[in-house]
Amino acid sequence: MLLLALLAGGAVAALLLGWMLGPLLPVLPRAMRTFDSVIVWAALGHLPAWLRAYLFRHIIGTVSPYTGSLKATVKHCDYTSMRASIKMRRALTNPFGSIHLAALVNLGEMVVVQTAAAHLSRQRRRAIPVGVRAEFLKKARGVVTAEVAGLEIPPATVDVEVPAALTDASGAVVARVWV
Repeated sequence: MLLLALLAGGAVAALLLGWMLGPLLPVLPRAMRTFDSVIVWAALGHLPAWLRAYLFRHIIGTVSPYTGSLKATVKHCDYTSMRASIKMRRALTNPFGSIHLAALVNLGEMVVVQTAAAHLSRQRRRAIPVGVRAEFLKKARGVVTAEVAGLEIPPATVDVEVPAALTDASGAVVARVWV
């Protein structure tokens, strides 16, 4: 009887896993080859929002382990904009009781690079970040959200600086990052 229950549980788990990841499997090789995170985000669109964000976070963490250490929750992702948040936790704090500036820069860079890479993949182009600039306006505490909005990179452009605004839960800008 126990063996039957284990087999049935395994079948249910296999069905759930197939339902969750089935739409992702055909598009994953192309998404990884072209650095197009929007394809992955869209393939996970049939899932509940919390599960979509969880799986997307782990896929980004697999591709970029350092960025994955942020445990950022992506709320929105398309070819011209992206929004992701991090929650204040001990691993991200500095000795002054706020989110460390390196974590803020990393969040801003993740949002900019993912959006720019997806945007450029439609033009069959790639980009390599060559610099990061940041401006810190106030201590970041609680939930911090980074957003890139309205990104447009003309086809002939070679050098571009893309900004991201980082806001706290009250909507106040705590930092700006340019990549």
